[in-house]
Amino acid sequence: MKAADLGLLRLPGSPTLSPDRRHAAVSLKRADLGDDRYYADLWLAAVDGSTPPVAITSGGLDTDPVWSPDGRQLAFLRLDPESGPQLHVVPADGGEPRRVTSHPLGVAEPRWSPDSGSIAYIARVPDKGRYVHPVLLTAASEPPRRITTLRYRADGLGYTNDRRKHVFVVDLADGGITQLTSGDADHQHVAWSPDGTRLAFASARHADRDSVPARDVFVMTLADRATQQVTTTSLRAGQPAFSASGDRLYFLGAAIGGPLERDVLQPDGPVGRRALRRSASPTADLRRDGRPGRTSGRACAGSGQRWGAHDDRTPRCGRPGSSRRPGEIVDVLAGPGQVIGFAAVDDTIVAAVADDTSAGELEGPDRRRREDADFIRCRALVGNVGAADAGDLGSGP
Repeated sequence: MKAADLGLLRLPGSPTLSPDRRHAAVSLKRADLGDDRYYADLWLAAVDGSTPPVAITSGGLDTDPVWSPDGRQLAFLRLDPESGPQLHVVPADGGEPRRVTSHPLGVAEPRWSPDSGSIAYIARVPDKGRYVHPVLLTAASEPPRRITTLRYRADGLGYTNDRRKHVFVVDLADGGITQLTSGDADHQHVAWSPDGTRLAFASARHADRDSVPARDVFVMTLADRATQQVTTTSLRAGQPAFSASGDRLYFLGAAIGGPLERDVLQPDGPVGRRALRRSASPTADLRRDGRPGRTSGRACAGSGQRWGAHDDRTPRCGRPGSSRRPGEIVDVLAGPGQVIGFAAVDDTIVAAVADDTSAGELEGPDRRRREDADFIRCRALVGNVGAADAGDLGSGP
């Protein structure tokens, strides 16, 4: 491979599935050697492969698509060179994207409310007088800092103690933006309750967080912003997800001070918990029914070496007619390669997968070939064919 070949690669991000499971959307990133910059467009693909994929955005750096629960819109992040990624929405069938945020340091983690009327997200809030344009995203020309903690910067980012991450919600009807958290702590991994009245998130708010690398899960009631801590500062917890009934909360947790393991935990109350899965590989993502932050008995979790599915019902990813124990973990995609990201709605799963022959393809279930397989096999929905431009990308069986 030569340097000039870098412009031929298409790098898919994590996909999102429409609620009706008919379409998947994914960001395809490419390097433009002439412009000396990256571009990323959002592509829409039929899950059954019946029609060629089409681009629904172009000309920017568009990533992290998330389908609205009503199926009518996609939220995504578009890079603003002066402030970082900003939240946009676009009709699912194509149209002009609408920008809905203008934070000085960009945003991350967009999550739709159940009624599709609002989006929760994470944004860094700079201390007063810092990170003012034209400083942009660097702290090199900022005034000196007085550091009194051990944890004050991160690789690839720089200083963090003067730009904490907080939870925001934007109302799409009137454009109003509300900041829900504050203080000298980072907040992340926001998730809606099924009725839209509560938000869960993860944060390290304990006084000795500088020396104890724990992180807790909190639940906020939006009506009065009352916040309850639901874990006991004994794990590095994150990525919470409400059950479909809203009375249980699932999350990922890593033991602190021990081997690097991650469990999917189901709290039976503020203190009690029960492990649903333990993986020797660090678990990367927790999604249920394709909507991060909600579950109805089926869960998909990704690990460093493989990704599998947990199903409280008869698994739909095994050979037809097979029977598995409730709670048994089933690999739905295994073998050499890397799962870049995935999305699941009920029994439909799509994944962006890379291996030694491709920088990444969006793959979906091929039920025509399941009669001789223990696990779901996939067919390419969006290929990585080394095209000169994104318009040459195609689909195939």
